[in-house]
Amino acid sequence: MEDGEFRFYRLVKCEKEVVQLSLQELFEFLWNLKYPETPWAKNAASVKVFEEKEEEHFQNSLHGLSPKENWSKIQKRNRLHSTFRDNEWGSYDWDISKFAYALVDSKLFFELEITDETGMPLSAHIVRIKYDRNEIAHFRKANCDTVYFEKILKSTEDYMKALVEVVKLNVSPYIEKLQAIKTEEKPVSAEVYNHMSLEFEKLKCSQLVYEEREKRYLVQEELSATIRELERIKTASENAFLKESHSTECERLKQTHSTEFKRLKQTHSTEFKRLKQTHSTEFKRLKQTHSTEFERLKQTLKQTHSTECERLKQTLKQTHSTEFERLKQTLKQTHSTECERLKQTLKQTHSIECERLKQTLQQTHSTECERMKQSHSTECERLKHALQSSSMEVGRLQSENALLKQRMHKLESGITLRKRKHSENPEEFQELKSEELDLYNKVKKSTEQTNFDSLRCKRNGMMKAVIVIIMVWHQVKRK
Repeated sequence: MEDGEFRFYRLVKCEKEVVQLSLQELFEFLWNLKYPETPWAKNAASVKVFEEKEEEHFQNSLHGLSPKENWSKIQKRNRLHSTFRDNEWGSYDWDISKFAYALVDSKLFFELEITDETGMPLSAHIVRIKYDRNEIAHFRKANCDTVYFEKILKSTEDYMKALVEVVKLNVSPYIEKLQAIKTEEKPVSAEVYNHMSLEFEKLKCSQLVYEEREKRYLVQEELSATIRELERIKTASENAFLKESHSTECERLKQTHSTEFKRLKQTHSTEFKRLKQTHSTEFKRLKQTHSTEFERLKQTLKQTHSTECERLKQTLKQTHSTEFERLKQTLKQTHSTECERLKQTLKQTHSIECERLKQTLQQTHSTECERMKQSHSTECERLKHALQSSSMEVGRLQSENALLKQRMHKLESGITLRKRKHSENPEEFQELKSEELDLYNKVKKSTEQTNFDSLRCKRNGMMKAVIVIIMVWHQVKRK
């Protein structure tokens, strides 16, 4: 593929995958925005609703216009209808020209008249896109130069920017696709090239059909205008015949005009039939040529595709086997080398780690033993002090007990004297006896309590010492 062909291929790809899809999204977005009660369903029913809305808008636009302006507007609309409304129109299989007609010529969407930052309305961008498409369709060969290629891409970029500025449409996917087309590089396979050629032929054929329909409509309009002119001449001749006094001259004029009218009518009828037959023959020839070319391209594409597939299959098979063997050998060598390296590394790491752990364990053990030894000695000193304190407490309690015993002996002596002194009074003797009993009970209770406290202190001190010794022993044993 030559450079010019590759540029042309990218232009056709841009028209098909960027411009047409963005026009479709713009139309559906504006339709749903204006008519949310009847969202666009991409089928024949939606197309029918569009035609009804367009007809209603067109009839409203005729109000207040002069008869001449009405007639001119109706003729233009009929010409557009005869050009674009076909089977593909009814099934919503629209191309760029049909989308441009639905967006701009229908006058349904006022948003398209808003200008961008360059002062150009969005409808003008769409019309320029349509003209670019028609210009590409008239190329005699699938080839273009760099200047034309860059001009078309620049026009498409301006259109994308206007979409963002005016209707705030998300065109990021189309911009990315446009950049990919702009920076795309060769080579292009034969299959893709044949597909591009087929798309170009379809584009040319559709444009020829549009132009043929427009020419036929213009011929019909010209014939209708001629017939109306002849009718006017006939009416004028008849009026002149009534006004003129010379009946012979009027008859001659009438006969002359009638003969001229018949001749012109027959001439135009013959010309119209000839043009109709010529256009029909040309259309059939183009259709047959397109079918033949399509079949030829289809066969060529099929053969090229099968040959290319076989060649790629063989090449891929050879490359796969060679690459597999090479990877197998490389993997084997790498695996053995890596195993040896890991083995040596693990061995060295293991020995180093063992030494480090051994030293750490020794240091930890000696440190812990020292700490436990100090803790044990400290606890023993504390227990000694506690035992000494308990012994001192026991001595104090024994001293108090001895003092209480002495007091008790003194009281008993006093009571004995009082017994002797008051032996004659039994009631007083009984009271002394009760006091003696109470005093004895108090001394006994105090003595028992002192002995109990002393024993409890000794027991608690011994239990604490035993528990501490057991804990220290267990810790030393665990270490």
